[in-house]
Amino acid sequence: YFHEAATLGLLKYKEELILDLDDGPRKWALARAKEAWKSSTSLMNKIYSYAVAYTIDVSARIQLRTICHSFYSNKNQIPSRHSTYLHNVAINISKLPPITKTQMQRLIVIGTLNYYPNQEGISHFLNNIYPIIVQSCPNVSLHIVGKLDDDDTKKVWESYPNVTVTGFVPNIKDEYEEAMIAIIPIYAGGGTSIKLLEAMNMKRPCVSTPKGVRGFDGDFEKNVDSSGYIDCDNIKTDNFYVEKNKNGELLQ
Repeated sequence: YFHEAATLGLLKYKEELILDLDDGPRKWALARAKEAWKSSTSLMNKIYSYAVAYTIDVSARIQLRTICHSFYSNKNQIPSRHSTYLHNVAINISKLPPITKTQMQRLIVIGTLNYYPNQEGISHFLNNIYPIIVQSCPNVSLHIVGKLDDDDTKKVWESYPNVTVTGFVPNIKDEYEEAMIAIIPIYAGGGTSIKLLEAMNMKRPCVSTPKGVRGFDGDFEKNVDSSGYIDCDNIKTDNFYVEKNKNGELLQ
Protein backbone atom coordinates (compact mmCIF):
# COMPACT_ATOMS: atom_id res chain seq x y z
CA TYR A 1 0.00 0.00 0.00
CA PHE A 2 1.12 3.53 -0.74
CA HIS A 3 0.59 4.67 2.85
CA GLU A 4 2.92 1.99 4.24
CA ALA A 5 5.56 2.76 1.61
CA ALA A 6 5.44 6.45 2.53
CA THR A 7 5.54 5.72 6.27
CA LEU A 8 8.62 3.51 5.84
CA GLY A 9 10.43 6.26 3.94
CA LEU A 10 10.61 4.33 0.67
CA LEU A 11 9.51 7.27 -1.49
CA LYS A 12 13.03 8.68 -1.45
CA TYR A 13 13.95 5.71 -3.64
CA LYS A 14 11.18 6.60 -6.08
CA GLU A 15 13.27 6.13 -9.22
CA GLU A 16 13.78 2.48 -8.27
CA LEU A 17 10.52 1.91 -6.40
CA ILE A 18 7.85 -0.52 -7.63
CA LEU A 19 4.58 -0.76 -5.66
CA ASP A 20 1.95 -3.49 -5.93
CA LEU A 21 -1.28 -1.80 -4.81
CA ASP A 22 -4.68 -3.39 -4.27
CA ASP A 23 -6.31 0.03 -4.15
CA GLY A 24 -5.35 3.54 -5.13
CA PRO A 25 -4.61 6.21 -2.50
CA ARG A 26 -8.01 7.83 -3.04
CA LYS A 27 -9.88 4.75 -1.83
CA TRP A 28 -7.56 4.37 1.13
CA ALA A 29 -7.93 8.03 2.14
CA LEU A 30 -11.71 8.06 1.72
CA ALA A 31 -12.08 4.87 3.75
CA ARG A 32 -10.17 6.46 6.64
CA ALA A 33 -12.22 9.65 6.30
CA LYS A 34 -15.49 7.72 6.46
CA GLU A 35 -14.33 5.92 9.58
CA ALA A 36 -13.48 9.24 11.21
CA TRP A 37 -16.84 10.69 10.11
CA LYS A 38 -18.74 7.86 11.79
CA SER A 39 -16.74 7.92 15.01
CA SER A 40 -16.66 11.70 15.53
CA THR A 41 -19.50 13.85 16.85
CA SER A 42 -17.81 17.13 15.96
CA LEU A 43 -18.67 18.62 12.57
CA MET A 44 -15.27 20.34 12.42
CA ASN A 45 -13.49 17.03 12.98
CA LYS A 46 -15.54 15.44 10.21
CA ILE A 47 -14.72 18.23 7.78
CA TYR A 48 -11.07 18.06 8.81
CA SER A 49 -10.96 14.29 8.16
CA TYR A 50 -12.16 14.78 4.58
CA ALA A 51 -9.74 17.67 4.04
CA VAL A 52 -6.90 15.41 5.14
CA ALA A 53 -8.17 12.65 2.83
CA TYR A 54 -8.20 15.06 -0.12
CA THR A 55 -4.66 16.23 0.68
CA ILE A 56 -3.40 12.65 0.94
CA ASP A 57 -5.05 11.74 -2.35
CA VAL A 58 -3.55 14.66 -4.27
CA SER A 59 -0.11 14.18 -2.75
CA ALA A 60 -0.12 10.44 -3.38
CA ARG A 61 -1.18 10.81 -7.00
CA ILE A 62 1.68 13.23 -7.61
CA GLN A 63 4.15 10.84 -5.97
CA LEU A 64 2.85 7.84 -7.94
CA ARG A 65 3.58 9.66 -11.19
CA THR A 66 7.24 9.92 -10.21
CA ILE A 67 8.00 6.41 -8.95
CA CYS A 68 9.41 3.75 -11.25
CA HIS A 69 6.17 1.74 -11.54
CA SER A 70 3.00 0.60 -9.76
CA PHE A 71 0.60 -2.29 -10.28
CA TYR A 72 -3.17 -2.21 -9.69
CA SER A 73 -5.72 -5.02 -9.53
CA ASN A 74 -8.57 -2.63 -10.46
CA LYS A 75 -8.65 -1.29 -14.00
CA ASN A 76 -10.40 1.94 -13.13
CA GLN A 77 -7.79 3.07 -10.59
CA ILE A 78 -4.69 3.30 -12.77
CA PRO A 79 -3.39 6.83 -12.09
CA SER A 80 -0.57 7.33 -14.60
CA ARG A 81 1.46 5.96 -17.48
CA HIS A 82 3.81 4.48 -14.87
CA SER A 83 1.05 2.12 -13.71
CA THR A 84 -0.16 -1.24 -14.99
CA TYR A 85 -3.30 -3.32 -14.49
CA LEU A 86 -2.29 -6.73 -13.11
CA HIS A 87 -4.65 -9.51 -12.01
CA ASN A 88 -3.75 -10.91 -8.61
CA VAL A 89 -5.37 -14.29 -9.21
CA ALA A 90 -4.04 -17.21 -11.23
CA ILE A 91 -6.74 -19.28 -12.91
CA ASN A 92 -6.64 -23.06 -12.68
CA ILE A 93 -9.78 -24.40 -14.33
CA SER A 94 -11.65 -26.79 -12.05
CA LYS A 95 -13.22 -30.03 -13.19
CA LEU A 96 -16.24 -30.09 -10.90
CA PRO A 97 -19.27 -31.90 -12.28
CA PRO A 98 -22.23 -29.84 -13.52
CA ILE A 99 -24.98 -28.85 -11.09
CA THR A 100 -27.63 -31.52 -10.51
CA LYS A 101 -31.18 -31.46 -9.17
CA THR A 102 -30.02 -32.53 -5.71
CA GLN A 103 -28.00 -29.33 -5.34
CA MET A 104 -30.81 -26.93 -6.20
CA GLN A 105 -31.52 -25.99 -2.58
CA ARG A 106 -28.06 -25.06 -1.31
CA LEU A 107 -26.44 -21.64 -1.38
CA ILE A 108 -22.85 -21.00 -0.39
CA VAL A 109 -20.85 -18.05 0.91
CA ILE A 110 -17.08 -18.43 1.13
CA GLY A 111 -14.50 -16.06 2.56
CA THR A 112 -12.26 -15.04 5.41
CA LEU A 113 -15.00 -14.61 7.97
CA ASN A 114 -12.82 -12.71 10.45
CA TYR A 115 -12.60 -9.90 7.89
CA TYR A 116 -15.17 -7.25 8.84
CA PRO A 117 -16.54 -6.49 5.32
CA ASN A 118 -17.32 -10.20 4.91
CA GLN A 119 -19.08 -10.35 8.28
CA GLU A 120 -21.02 -7.19 7.51
CA GLY A 121 -22.16 -8.47 4.11
CA ILE A 122 -23.21 -11.89 5.39
CA SER A 123 -25.15 -10.35 8.28
CA HIS A 124 -26.92 -8.01 5.86
CA PHE A 125 -27.82 -10.94 3.61
CA LEU A 126 -29.15 -12.99 6.52
CA ASN A 127 -31.14 -10.11 8.01
CA ASN A 128 -32.67 -8.67 4.84
CA ILE A 129 -32.66 -11.24 2.05
CA TYR A 130 -32.38 -14.81 3.30
CA PRO A 131 -35.68 -14.80 5.30
CA ILE A 132 -37.63 -13.91 2.16
CA ILE A 133 -35.94 -16.70 0.23
CA VAL A 134 -36.87 -19.15 3.00
CA GLN A 135 -40.51 -18.10 2.83
CA SER A 136 -40.72 -19.11 -0.82
CA CYS A 137 -38.25 -22.02 -0.65
CA PRO A 138 -38.49 -23.59 2.84
CA ASN A 139 -35.96 -26.30 1.99
CA VAL A 140 -33.22 -23.89 1.03
CA SER A 141 -29.98 -24.11 3.01
CA LEU A 142 -26.93 -21.88 3.30
CA HIS A 143 -23.37 -22.95 4.01
CA ILE A 144 -21.04 -20.21 5.25
CA VAL A 145 -17.49 -21.42 4.77
CA GLY A 146 -14.28 -19.95 6.18
CA LYS A 147 -12.36 -19.41 9.38
CA LEU A 148 -14.36 -17.58 12.06
CA ASP A 149 -13.04 -16.95 15.58
CA ASP A 150 -16.12 -15.14 16.89
CA ASP A 151 -18.43 -17.72 18.49
CA ASP A 152 -21.15 -15.13 19.12
CA THR A 153 -21.33 -14.27 15.43
CA LYS A 154 -21.49 -17.97 14.55
CA LYS A 155 -24.41 -18.50 16.95
CA VAL A 156 -26.31 -15.56 15.46
CA TRP A 157 -25.80 -16.77 11.90
CA GLU A 158 -26.77 -20.35 12.71
CA SER A 159 -29.95 -19.17 14.41
CA TYR A 160 -31.40 -18.68 10.91
CA PRO A 161 -33.14 -21.70 9.33
CA ASN A 162 -30.85 -24.28 7.72
CA VAL A 163 -27.71 -22.13 8.04
CA THR A 164 -24.44 -23.95 8.75
CA VAL A 165 -21.16 -22.20 9.55
CA THR A 166 -18.59 -24.84 8.64
CA GLY A 167 -15.44 -22.98 9.68
CA PHE A 168 -12.24 -23.80 7.84
CA VAL A 169 -12.50 -26.77 5.47
CA PRO A 170 -9.51 -28.70 4.07
CA ASN A 171 -10.94 -29.01 0.55
CA ILE A 172 -13.03 -26.10 -0.72
CA LYS A 173 -14.04 -28.04 -3.85
CA ASP A 174 -16.21 -30.35 -1.75
CA GLU A 175 -18.30 -27.37 -0.63
CA TYR A 176 -18.67 -26.00 -4.14
CA GLU A 177 -19.62 -29.44 -5.47
CA GLU A 178 -22.61 -29.54 -3.12
CA ALA A 179 -23.77 -25.98 -3.84
CA MET A 180 -25.98 -24.53 -6.54
CA ILE A 181 -25.26 -20.80 -6.26
CA ALA A 182 -22.39 -18.79 -4.79
CA ILE A 183 -23.53 -15.65 -2.97
CA ILE A 184 -21.14 -12.67 -2.81
CA PRO A 185 -22.77 -10.17 -0.41
CA ILE A 186 -19.98 -7.58 -0.24
CA TYR A 187 -20.60 -3.89 0.44
CA ALA A 188 -17.10 -2.72 1.47
CA GLY A 189 -13.42 -3.58 1.07
CA GLY A 190 -10.86 -3.24 -1.68
CA GLY A 191 -8.77 -5.14 -4.16
CA THR A 192 -9.98 -7.83 -6.52
CA SER A 193 -12.93 -10.00 -5.52
CA ILE A 194 -11.29 -13.41 -5.56
CA LYS A 195 -14.59 -15.02 -4.54
CA LEU A 196 -16.06 -14.26 -7.95
CA LEU A 197 -13.25 -15.88 -9.93
CA GLU A 198 -13.12 -18.86 -7.61
CA ALA A 199 -16.86 -19.57 -7.93
CA MET A 200 -16.77 -19.23 -11.71
CA ASN A 201 -13.71 -21.44 -11.81
CA MET A 202 -15.76 -24.02 -9.89
CA LYS A 203 -18.53 -23.75 -12.53
CA ARG A 204 -20.98 -22.23 -10.05
CA PRO A 205 -23.18 -19.23 -10.92
CA CYS A 206 -22.70 -16.12 -8.78
CA VAL A 207 -25.20 -13.70 -7.29
CA SER A 208 -23.27 -10.62 -6.24
CA THR A 209 -23.61 -7.05 -5.15
CA PRO A 210 -21.85 -4.55 -7.48
CA LYS A 211 -19.08 -4.21 -4.87
CA GLY A 212 -18.54 -7.97 -5.03
CA VAL A 213 -17.22 -7.75 -8.59
CA ARG A 214 -14.76 -4.92 -7.94
CA GLY A 215 -11.68 -5.13 -10.07
CA PHE A 216 -13.53 -6.52 -13.08
CA ASP A 217 -15.21 -3.38 -14.35
CA GLY A 218 -16.31 -3.94 -17.93
CA ASP A 219 -15.47 -7.65 -17.89
CA PHE A 220 -19.03 -8.81 -17.20
CA GLU A 221 -22.43 -7.61 -18.29
CA LYS A 222 -25.04 -6.97 -15.63
CA ASN A 223 -27.86 -9.43 -15.00
CA VAL A 224 -27.21 -12.87 -16.51
CA ASP A 225 -23.91 -13.01 -18.36
CA SER A 226 -22.69 -16.01 -20.33
CA SER A 227 -20.02 -16.48 -17.67
CA GLY A 228 -22.64 -16.97 -14.94
CA TYR A 229 -22.53 -13.65 -13.10
CA ILE A 230 -25.71 -12.00 -11.86
CA ASP A 231 -25.45 -8.41 -10.60
CA CYS A 232 -27.93 -7.86 -7.80
CA ASP A 233 -28.10 -5.42 -4.91
CA ASN A 234 -29.97 -5.60 -1.62
CA ILE A 235 -33.43 -7.09 -1.85
CA LYS A 236 -33.28 -7.91 -5.57
CA THR A 237 -31.25 -11.02 -4.76
CA ASP A 238 -34.14 -12.89 -3.14
CA ASN A 239 -36.44 -12.35 -6.13
CA PHE A 240 -33.83 -13.67 -8.51
CA TYR A 241 -33.22 -16.85 -6.57
CA VAL A 242 -36.87 -17.68 -5.99
CA GLU A 243 -37.92 -17.16 -9.62
CA LYS A 244 -34.95 -18.93 -11.19
CA ASN A 245 -34.99 -21.79 -8.72
CA LYS A 246 -38.66 -22.54 -9.27
CA ASN A 247 -38.25 -22.55 -13.01
CA GLY A 248 -34.98 -24.45 -12.98
CA GLU A 249 -33.56 -21.96 -15.48
CA LEU A 250 -30.26 -21.50 -13.67
CA LEU A 251 -29.32 -25.14 -14.16
CA GLN A 252 -28.98 -24.45 -17.87
